[in-house]
Amino acid sequence: MRRIAALLFVLVSCTPPALAQSSGAVHVGVLDIQRVLRESEAVANLSQTVEAMRAKELAAMREKEEAFRRLDLELANQRDSMETDVYTKERQKLQSQVTAEQRDFQQKKKELDQVFRQGMAQIQGVLVQAAQEIAEEQELDLILDKATVVLVRQEYEITVDVIALLNERLPEVELLALQGE
Repeated sequence: MRRIAALLFVLVSCTPPALAQSSGAVHVGVLDIQRVLRESEAVANLSQTVEAMRAKELAAMREKEEAFRRLDLELANQRDSMETDVYTKERQKLQSQVTAEQRDFQQKKKELDQVFRQGMAQIQGVLVQAAQEIAEEQELDLILDKATVVLVRQEYEITVDVIALLNERLPEVELLALQGE
């Protein structure tokens, strides 16, 4: 979030300051970045998609856990009829399978987090471009994040314009596929 605000400040402040110098006034816009992210179609779609992927992975993991429980119960029921070393080997084999599945699940969680971060990076990039374009159109010298402003007149707000442009330019994010899918 701070990165977006810093990028906005740098991008807007790097535009030629001829207008500000000629009139002596600095033209300021205020952007509610949190609201933009809440109301962005791309963020909503990204969140829904990633949550659906998480739910799918969680359901698959629960199925595997249940299968491992059944195998563990079967093994426990067969313990008296098995030799100790055979039982120990079977038990270790089952435990190694469980451990491998847990590692796989943790890896998929990391991949989903990475997919979400990459999607948010795409959105933030377009958000900055949209804010810069609005700044150029409205001849703004500076854009402030509303979170840093105590009071602001409505005429300085550019949030609605940025939301509209962001939704127009990026209604949804193209996601990377998870490994193994």
